Amino acid sequence: METSSRRFCSLPSRQCGSSDRTPSVRDDVLTVLTNARLPLSAYDILRCIDSPDGRTLAPPTIYRALSKLMAEGLVARLESRNAFVHIRAKNPSRLVFCICEQCGIAQSVENEASSRLIDKNADSLGFQVRRRIIELQGLCSDCQSCPATPVRSTTQSLPPQAIK
Repeated sequence: METSSRRFCSLPSRQCGSSDRTPSVRDDVLTVLTNARLPLSAYDILRCIDSPDGRTLAPPTIYRALSKLMAEGLVARLESRNAFVHIRAKNPSRLVFCICEQCGIAQSVENEASSRLIDKNADSLGFQVRRRIIELQGLCSDCQSCPATPVRSTTQSLPPQAIK
């Protein structure tokens, strides 16, 4: 029987490489995220990885690997989903994530202009930006064209503009 996280994970339960070296948990986590179709929680990743010695891995092991991968700029955390994605970007702090509300896919684009504008506005307030996370939620192109996708007004879900 397939676990719920297996549907996100296209890897067999254990990757068997041709080298004699046992892949590290960090490498396994990166491989799982690289092959995943959707953002994965740490527990989804945990269910996709088997320990080389047959023991069950503990969640802190996965979180440590994720922390290293984020520090290396290879993985990003989607705050709104508490999930992780593999990223390929020159400057990860400049990424804008577009997350589909229907299918859950997350795509990213590097946007230098919006990042500069945010930094300029923060600077005008005397605020020092230490971490920038921009997530947009809506419908991906596939879900927009799907006749089964309910049409929702985006203006209803946005908060009213503050009166100045």
